Amino acid sequence: MNLDWNKIGIVTKTDFDRLEEKVNQLIAMQEKNEKVVKKLNTDMKSSLKELHNKIDSIEEKSAASTKGYEHHMEEIDKTLKRFEEVVKLSLINNLFTDIQQEADSTKKTSRTKVKI
Repeated sequence: MNLDWNKIGIVTKTDFDRLEEKVNQLIAMQEKNEKVVKKLNTDMKSSLKELHNKIDSIEEKSAASTKGYEHHMEEIDKTLKRFEEVVKLSLINNLFTDIQQEADSTKKTSRTKVKI
């Protein structure tokens, strides 16, 4: 086995301490990052839940609004039907009045003719 003594260095206690310090720093950074990720996950779940609640609220309001709209449309339809009936009755009344006037004028004309 050939060993290149130039590449093999002697690790001193100071070197080991520096490496250990770097490893500890990296571990601390990883733990800090894990805490940040956990907090972000918690915040995201909370925000998502809040968003779902808002969507549910909007859907409920929309459904209530639609029901109110449908109720108003039903009332408008009923009013229009009543108006149509009134117009029909008015037209029938006018027709009967015209027939009555025609009948009255025919009676007067026939009486006049008879008298002549």
